[in-house]
This record gives sequence, structure tokens and C-alpha cells, in this order.
Amino acid sequence: MKLKELNAAALLCCLALSGAQAQGDKPEPDYSTPRFFLEQGPQSHLSGTAMEEVRAELALPEEAGDIQTLSAVRFWLEDSFDSAALGGATVGKTTAAGLLKERRLGGCHDWALMYAAVLRGLGFPARLADGASLRWAREFKTSPSVYGHVFVEVYAAGKWLLVDPVTGRLILDYDPAEPVIPLFLDREPAGFYAVLKGADPASYGVENIEALHAALKDFAARLPGLNLNFPHYAVVSLARSAPPPLKVNETGVSSPCTAAPCAGREKTGLVLQAGGFDLHLEKQGDGYKAHYYPYGRVFGAAELKTLSFGTLRELNAHLRTLSAP
Repeated sequence: MKLKELNAAALLCCLALSGAQAQGDKPEPDYSTPRFFLEQGPQSHLSGTAMEEVRAELALPEEAGDIQTLSAVRFWLEDSFDSAALGGATVGKTTAAGLLKERRLGGCHDWALMYAAVLRGLGFPARLADGASLRWAREFKTSPSVYGHVFVEVYAAGKWLLVDPVTGRLILDYDPAEPVIPLFLDREPAGFYAVLKGADPASYGVENIEALHAALKDFAARLPGLNLNFPHYAVVSLARSAPPPLKVNETGVSSPCTAAPCAGREKTGLVLQAGGFDLHLEKQGDGYKAHYYPYGRVFGAAELKTLSFGTLRELNAHLRTLSAP
């Protein structure tokens, strides 16, 4: 059953901290009523205009299934946003609206915040599950660092699922009442424990990385007294339904051109083929240029046209409109 027609104005359960949930401290909210998790939080609100922009970029067909939609949103984030690990600097400080405007994700919290906000905007109940690394928690008294990860619980295809937006992994038979999340990352072979849950970090009382670290350390102190259950889940990976779009970065369009057609020429930028043309893309001053040549004849024939763009985002938006030759 699809939930895209559910009323996005349905109210969340009346929970402490505006929907916050510290596992083991309070009874879980009623997951049997998914519509309670459609309301955005203070950091995840997206206006109607913003969601129109997102829908246009997703370009999902009317008949798109729930899993297809989950995949499309995840890969839209990968393709349309720059991403960098900032060591938690943006935790609790970013908003979905701001991330959509800047097109820059600063870590797993930004990925999850944006992913959950868009899913709710599309009619899928969703909430963040902020987890502590179990390996770190067992060793935290001797470890100076703090390690965790954030996931997204989403109600789709008639059941609750769990998605890691960063890696694209999906738990198909997820039980939100089980706090242990047995998904493993490079630094975490034991899995994670969902310490906090809510629509966004502000909903569960996390205003910055220090507040998050305090919550994770509090859990680590309580871990020896907890009897953990490790559920066995079916885990798959979300898959693309279409090839990734063309995308260039600042370094590529600003550096000396190393492509074969540039040999012996003092050129900067990139050369690629798209839309039945050869393109030479470069940064000039404060803007960007796309020089069009006949297919297979870059620099060897007269230039057909030159398009100018004020920002790299505008250039990449133009490239997305071009189909591969």
C-alpha cells in the first residue's frame, strides 16, 4: 500500500522533546500508526515551493513504487549535492531548506536530515535514528573519540524499513522496537544502538556535536547493564533506476586540461561528450563556460556555441539536461 496520499499535516504523538525518544528511557511511540510521523520538525521543514523543486528533479513516474522512490531520493542526494565529512561540525546546526539551497552535505546527519525531510514531503512517514557505535561504547573509557551514525526509519511498502542514506543499505524486515541496528561500517564491526529518535536533531534535543556526544557517552556508561538483542535482518542495497547524470566539480573545470584533445594546447577544464556534442567546460573569472563543438571534433572544428553560467550548480543543472551520445 502506498502512503503518498496521506495527510502531511497529521500530528506527531505528543512526546517529550517534540518527538524525541531516548531508547530505554521512555516507552516507544505507536509505530502502528505511521501517520504520526509525517510532520516535519523545526530543522526539516520544506516549503511547498521547495518540494515542487525536488519533485521536478526526481522526475518520478506516477506509477513509481515505494522502493523505487526510496532509491530515487537517495541517489538524487548523491548526484545533486556535494558531500564532505566535516567531523560532526554541522550536527544540529543545518536545516533541510538550507541544505537544499546550498547543495552541500557535511556528514551523515545532513544526509539523514535531508533524506527524511524529502520522504515526509512525498508522503512517507519517517524519523531519524541516531545511533552509538557498539564497539566504541564498549571501549569509550579508553577511547578519546566518539563514534556514531544516523539512520532513517521509513514506513513504505506497507511496513517499517530502515535506510542508511550514506551507503544506500536497506533493512527490509526492520523492527523499530529493536534498538540494536546490525549494520556495519568500516570502523564498526558490531553494529549500532539507536540512542535518540525524532524528526530531526532539534526534535530530540541535539543542538550541536557536543550535545550529541554527551548523549552517546551517557548511553555508553549504561551499556554494561543492558541486555542486548541482535536481530537478524534481511539487508539489501538500494539500486539506481537510471545512470548517474553528468556532473563536474570545481577542481575539474579549474585545473589544466589533461584530456587527449588538449595535448599541446594551453587549455584548462574538462572535455566530454554529451547530447551529441563535444563539450569543453572551463572556469573563466567568476563564471563558467560550456563550449560546444561537433561530435568528435573538439578544437578541430569551429565552435558551435558558448553558454555561460554564473555558478557551478547552474552548469551541472544544464549538464543534467543532456543525454549521453
